[in-house]
Amino acid sequence: YGILTFDDALVHSSNIWAAKVGLREGLDGVYAAVSAFGFGERTRIDMPGESPGLVRPRKVLTRDSLLSIPMGQEIAVTPLQLLTAYTAMVNGGTLLRPQTVAKIENARGEPLYAMQPQAVRRAISPQTSKAMREILTRVVDEGTGRKAWCKEYPIGGKTGTAQKVENGHYSHEKCVGSFCGFAPANNPRLVCLVTVDEPVKSKGYYGGTVAAPAVREILRRSLSA
Repeated sequence: YGILTFDDALVHSSNIWAAKVGLREGLDGVYAAVSAFGFGERTRIDMPGESPGLVRPRKVLTRDSLLSIPMGQEIAVTPLQLLTAYTAMVNGGTLLRPQTVAKIENARGEPLYAMQPQAVRRAISPQTSKAMREILTRVVDEGTGRKAWCKEYPIGGKTGTAQKVENGHYSHEKCVGSFCGFAPANNPRLVCLVTVDEPVKSKGYYGGTVAAPAVREILRRSLSA
């Protein structure tokens, strides 16, 4: 792409840009960002058996980590962690504890329980969250997530294409394609993540190809219901 602005580099999903951001922020900055969004710790959702994912301690990170972590390698996250992080990115910057039950009523329809948001921490500022909503909307309008575009509702989001690990090495044949989207983009009500495990490379395996269309339909139908 040649020389890109910060926004354009994210819109076009440039790994070189991600590595340069890592170099600029340093190990402390990269580790702080990963931790702020909840990677490496359980979300404390009210369900058993949750994995914390995999984030190595700060003291064992190397200069290579500055290049690999910003582009999504060297760490492992659960779909729930990723969904929770995206929610914080677009809701104004607050990381929330995910919950499974919205409300409970008795047989007469009287409320017994109503879910209340539970804030964990502030991940980013409201100003940064607003900027990210605008950039991620461009990802769908003109970048790698164009297949998530919807005429009924503006959608924002980001593609992901991650190599799978086999025998301690990243595979050049197997990957996971994903897309995380939110809508309406200017005032998000829903966030949706779709991941596709080992899509067939010959038929297209990037997250923008195999996952973005499904996210579009889930968001469109959910908001129209």
